[in-house]
Amino acid sequence: ETLPTPLVPIVNRPVMAVAVEILARAGYKDLLVSLCNRGGRIASYFGNGSRWGVEIEYLIQREGWGSAGALAWAGQLLTETVLVLPADSIIDLDVDAALAFHRAHGGIATMILHDPAGDRAAHPVYLGESDLVHGMGADQPDRRALAHTGAFLFEPRVLQYIPNRTCFDSYSQLVPALLSAGEQVYGYHMLEYWNG
Repeated sequence: ETLPTPLVPIVNRPVMAVAVEILARAGYKDLLVSLCNRGGRIASYFGNGSRWGVEIEYLIQREGWGSAGALAWAGQLLTETVLVLPADSIIDLDVDAALAFHRAHGGIATMILHDPAGDRAAHPVYLGESDLVHGMGADQPDRRALAHTGAFLFEPRVLQYIPNRTCFDSYSQLVPALLSAGEQVYGYHMLEYWNG
């Protein structure tokens, strides 16, 4: 209730630091961080990012716009492929491999997926041929569900599907909107460590 979840300590450092370190190691230096509830504590801890060799720009929201709404809030700052990582999960993603997969397919979005932690995936995704997202959410007993990690790769044109100043979720609202519009959304099955 008092500590923002990105600052929850994992081995004596905030969980968000893991994401920052993964991006810095992969050579990605320009980070946008969306802040809302208790965001000042996060900005205070991470500052401008120089301690990690990155540059952090903060996007302050008075209201929470959701994971996709935050992209709309960033708006014109998104001029190239963008990787979205949740700041409250550990995702040891091979960023270069995921980006190569995304670019090879040429779709508007790639969902970063993992094997479910238990019997059922919390946010299930079903893949069809060529790793295209075939379905989400409801159980499909004849198909194996993968778990969505909360991470995405998006092309900037995804912004046309996100309403401005509206709380909009990437998994439950944006991806279904993309699929309904006939856009190609792919699933990248990562094998590295994930704990969401």
